Amino acid sequence: MLLVLEEPPFSVDVAWSRNTATVSISGEVDLATAAELDECLLEVVTKHPDHLVLDLAQLRFIDCSGAAVLARARAALLSAGGTMALLSPNRLVRLVLRLTELESSCQAAT
Repeated sequence: MLLVLEEPPFSVDVAWSRNTATVSISGEVDLATAAELDECLLEVVTKHPDHLVLDLAQLRFIDCSGAAVLARARAALLSAGGTMALLSPNRLVRLVLRLTELESSCQAAT
């Protein structure tokens, strides 16, 4: 018998330090999970952080619906005078971010 342990398809964790929110996203963001991410980011953005860091180190996949969520969050932050940075996207995620022009419109976090 082969036992396969699946990783959770999606999870989000939010941490605050002063007026910076760090949102760690893991798993996959697609049509099935984009609404949950949208809700989470909307909640964060309504608290008016000066800076939002999206930690993408554990994000395995993102599709266009997920990229649209990130773009909406970025637009909301910009209109409130905040900024958004992307931290550690993998090669596949970076490709989607590049194709949707999110990579060039967000700061790279260190």
